[in-house]
Amino acid sequence: YVRSKTDYDGFLSVPPFTFGDTNQSSRSKEINGGVLARYKVLDGRLDNVVSVSRGDIERRDRTDEVPSFNADATRDNYRYQGTFKPVDMATIAFGAEREETKIKTASLGFFGSQSGGDSSIDSLFVLGEVKPVDTLTLSGGVRYDDHDEFGSKTTGRVGANWRPVEMLELRGSWGQGFKAPTIYQLVGDNSGFVNPNPDLKPEEADGWDAAATLWALDNALSLEVGYFDLNTKNLITYVFSGRYENVAKASTKGVEATLSYAVNETLKLSGNYTYTDAKDAMANTRLIRVPKHAGFAEVDWKATGKLGLTLTARYNGKEGDVDPSSFAAVENKSYTRLDLAARYALTDVLEMFGRVENLTDENYQDVAGYGTPGTSLYGGLRVRFQ
Repeated sequence: YVRSKTDYDGFLSVPPFTFGDTNQSSRSKEINGGVLARYKVLDGRLDNVVSVSRGDIERRDRTDEVPSFNADATRDNYRYQGTFKPVDMATIAFGAEREETKIKTASLGFFGSQSGGDSSIDSLFVLGEVKPVDTLTLSGGVRYDDHDEFGSKTTGRVGANWRPVEMLELRGSWGQGFKAPTIYQLVGDNSGFVNPNPDLKPEEADGWDAAATLWALDNALSLEVGYFDLNTKNLITYVFSGRYENVAKASTKGVEATLSYAVNETLKLSGNYTYTDAKDAMANTRLIRVPKHAGFAEVDWKATGKLGLTLTARYNGKEGDVDPSSFAAVENKSYTRLDLAARYALTDVLEMFGRVENLTDENYQDVAGYGTPGTSLYGGLRVRFQ
């Protein structure tokens, strides 16, 4: 159960009608829950899991303390999965799933209006994994989705993982994806910021990746380097004309490298760098809010048997965006954010934790026109039941 209140800025109702320090707030209540049943047969070789879950959210917005927007939505999920191990070297997972979504929105005031809708999608899936030898794992799967409005789509995936020698692992995969528009993207909210677009098409994607991991110094040092290539047809994105639209074809490819070194039992160093080339393949322009360069560096230190500290520096390179007031192309500047996390074991079952995000109070934006928090402190207690 989550209950929250958020104050946020919006468009000024008087000239120049740009973003400003307006008196707007959003209150929401969210309930999520589910039940799960598991039953094993055939001496444990067939594991059956049935689950039912529901998510329910209620949102109430106010402008100058006057109700301005309401939204109510539910999502129900029904799922069965069986996992069968006919022999030690092979595993087969299969199942079925149904998801039902409903939404109702109301824009209040003099020009108030309502919208809403519902959708459902039924799915069948099967995935097989086999290890012909200890050093090689092969996998493949097929998924069938049947959407009540956008029809059916069959997608597949294959993958391989090979460890020719103890210090080297090679892996790769190829797969397809399918994602139907959400009801909210289709019907909007009649607020003027998310207008209906019943002509939206489902996203379809196919891509592949390959990576290698190398270990050294008795596995204390590891280096992973990988390449990814993803092509998306009818990518769904929000445009500042006030609705969601399809990008005919988008291409995302790049290189990622991760280095990790356990100096000793108490100190570990790690870092990551990712280069991403993300383009609208039809217009030959970069996709907005996707940096070419990103990465992090982290130090994890077990200061004592009870105290642990983690210092993380995150880098996000400059990226293109659209000004929400003028709709002109702008650039979000690069930034580096420093975070510090700590954990302390009070007892064997009770742990105290805390973190400081944006330790140096860096001023940056992930989305043009929208500020991000300065230095923020979080803390709590964690209980582990043995």
